Amino acid sequence: MRPLLSLYLDGELPEPQRGMVTRHLGECPACRAEEAYLDKTLRIIHAVESIEPPRDHLYWNRRC
Repeated sequence: MRPLLSLYLDGELPEPQRGMVTRHLGECPACRAEEAYLDKTLRIIHAVESIEPPRDHLYWNRRC
């Protein structure tokens, strides 16, 4: 079930698998806890602002 949780949380899991996961989460405290943990992690990741490094950063100016 755990491999499906990421797809489930991303809304990418098609029926009938989505319904199967929903039912399972209602019955399995361990998977429900894992789903809550992944959901919290995804919310944190999505809340972080992505930034571009400055173009004058050493990496961009390296010559091989």
